[in-house]
Amino acid sequence: FHQGLPLKLPQAASAVMNQEAFVSISINEMGEYFWNKSAVSQESLNTRLSELAKDTTAPRLFISAAAQTQHQAVIQLLDQIRLHGISKVSFETQSKSTEVSP
Repeated sequence: FHQGLPLKLPQAASAVMNQEAFVSISINEMGEYFWNKSAVSQESLNTRLSELAKDTTAPRLFISAAAQTQHQAVIQLLDQIRLHGISKVSFETQSKSTEVSP
């Protein structure tokens, strides 16, 4: 079911997977962006967010960023999302009891 990259995610006690349809945007440790596992440039990401906002009544995004991702990469993504008027955004985390193999 996971549509994003296999990343070592930050842990949260309240981590729960929602089964509704969504778009996954992942950010790896190097700050590179991925749209449902496909690498995208900043420009392409902006275009896709614009199309999603126009074509979908209530677009839903899941953001997954590697635990080592720089905070600035996540903030830049959130800024882009907000500029397109998308408000249904969730952060994907892993349960503290879940281990991800490298």
